[in-house]
Amino acid sequence: MILTRERGRLGNGGPVFQAWNMYHLWLLQNANCMDDTLQRQYLGYIWKRKAGVFYLSDFPPAEKKSLEDRNFFVWLSILECLSGFSLFPEFMREDALPHLLVEVDRLIHGEIAMTAPSLHYVRCAESRRDKHARNADVVLRIARVLVRC
Repeated sequence: MILTRERGRLGNGGPVFQAWNMYHLWLLQNANCMDDTLQRQYLGYIWKRKAGVFYLSDFPPAEKKSLEDRNFFVWLSILECLSGFSLFPEFMREDALPHLLVEVDRLIHGEIAMTAPSLHYVRCAESRRDKHARNADVVLRIARVLVRC
C-alpha cells in the first residue's frame, strides 16, 4: 500500500498513469483516437517536456542528439515511439528531420563508424562486428523514422 505521503508525491498512482509515460505512446500511436488539435497539444507537450519520456529518457525529444552522443539511440527510440502519430512530421520538420538527414549522410559517406552498440541498438545485419553492417543497421533504423515524415 502506498503511504499517503508517497501518494501525494507521486500524484494519482505514480508515473504509470501520467501522459508522459512510454506505454501511453505505444498505446496511442497508430490508434487514430485523437483529433488533430488534441494530438498537436499532446505531442507538443511530449516533444518539449524537459524530463523526457518516462522509462526511455531524461531529456526531451526536441533535444537533438548526434551519432557521437551516447544517448543517440535513446533519442532515436523516442522518435520511433512518436512516429506512429499522424502529426509526427510537423514536429520533425523544423529541426530533427534535417539533423537526421545529415547524420545518415555522415554514415553513408563513412565520416563516422558506429562503435560498440548500446542498449538501444537494434541489429539487422548478420554480424555486428563489421563496421559497415553496423552503419547499415543505423541507416535503416533512421530511414524507418524518416519514412514517416
